[in-house]
Amino acid sequence: MRGTLDVVAYRSGDYTFVEFDKTETETLATIPFLVTLDGASSRFERSSSVKELCREAAAISDS
Repeated sequence: MRGTLDVVAYRSGDYTFVEFDKTETETLATIPFLVTLDGASSRFERSSSVKELCREAAAISDS
């Protein structure tokens, strides 16, 4: 893979994961994205079960 990459590293138990993704070529409209992210975060926090959390995540990905 060549070009600019976004990299995220995190630990889970005994493992360290490193994810590499191609950097987006188009600039995101920052403010609308952050508003959507904030709303999603609030809905996730209010979810009372994994099933409800998944339902909220699916609704966001459909919009």
